[in-house]
Amino acid sequence: MRSTTSTFRLALASLTVALATTAGTVALPTATAAAAPARTSTAGQYVVQRNDTLFDIARAMQVSLSSLLSVNRLTADSVIHPGMVLLVPAGGVVPSTATPSTPARTTTTASSPSTAAAPAGSYVVQRNDSIFSIAQKHGLKMGPLMKANNLTVDSVLVPGRTLTIPAGGTLVVSPAPAAPGPATPSPAPAPAGAPAGSYMVVRGDSIFSIAQKHGVKMGPLMKANNLTMQSILVPGRSLTIPSGGTVPAPAPAAPTAPATPVPGELSPDAAARIETVVSYARAQLGKPWEFAKAGPDSFDCSGLTRMAYLQIGINLPHSSVLQANRGVAVDWFTQDIRAGDLIFMATSDAPGVIGHVGIAIDSTRWIHSPRAGDVVRQGFIPADSRLLAVRRYVNG
Repeated sequence: MRSTTSTFRLALASLTVALATTAGTVALPTATAAAAPARTSTAGQYVVQRNDTLFDIARAMQVSLSSLLSVNRLTADSVIHPGMVLLVPAGGVVPSTATPSTPARTTTTASSPSTAAAPAGSYVVQRNDSIFSIAQKHGLKMGPLMKANNLTVDSVLVPGRTLTIPAGGTLVVSPAPAAPGPATPSPAPAPAGAPAGSYMVVRGDSIFSIAQKHGVKMGPLMKANNLTMQSILVPGRSLTIPSGGTVPAPAPAAPTAPATPVPGELSPDAAARIETVVSYARAQLGKPWEFAKAGPDSFDCSGLTRMAYLQIGINLPHSSVLQANRGVAVDWFTQDIRAGDLIFMATSDAPGVIGHVGIAIDSTRWIHSPRAGDVVRQGFIPADSRLLAVRRYVNG
């Protein structure tokens, strides 16, 4: 009897051990599954483009910079290069350039025959061109033009480069519109007036006086030269006289009059470059002041002047003090301030120390971004007592 009891107990113990072992075996997969690390979810991938920065990419993805750095195991000092693939953090948006192989810029809007705008085309960069002037020439805003060509406001345009004109832009066929010849099918000049010619702007000219001098209305003259009522005519610039205009009788001698060098007179090339600078500054009127900003939506004083001159390939530092060390000094007591000159002045906080800069649009007026809470504005150049320096960056 005792032997039977011992045998029973031994069997019961063996069964208990087996059950415990079995239970442990069953529980193990559950414990392993619970310990598996959660994978970081992402919203897609983005291929780094030329001129990209981590800050710009984070803003395009609509995520914080720290999220972008974390998911890609980068730091703020990491160097990125074109072709590098970055993960888009969860909740972010994949930018339109994420897949270069897909024709992202060939939108249905561009191919739609119902749109009134000209179809997308191309444009070859010319000397003195800028992003602003090309956009203006094709009836576009700078944003779509930069997006279609992977440009930034700091991009330098090299003559000969081909740019894509996005849908909605107007292709420029020739610098002057063709005359409407009613009797002839070929693009001949209008029968009544003299053939289209050119005119060199001289000091004291205005759009009205030039139109009156050549027997044309202001509208056709402005259209033929891409002018507006606010455009500044710089002496030395060559204007196209539209068909129907009359060249004055003593014209053979008149255009050669400025051939004798006049002190302060500008060559057509220099005049065109200065007009590009001033036109860019004028286009920013009304945009708010913001510290350390250089566009496209807000500016501080030196950010505005830096971006205006970058349109013609002159790369100025983002500092009024450093900009005052570039270019050629102008003695405003003995020389006229002219369009494009940078005006440096002291602020009330630090008399005698350069603290502000603006762009002259003629000898008495300038455009500048004054202070916090203000906007880019046009006004009269302050009194001599506040001016500390005038610098010139375009000569000839």
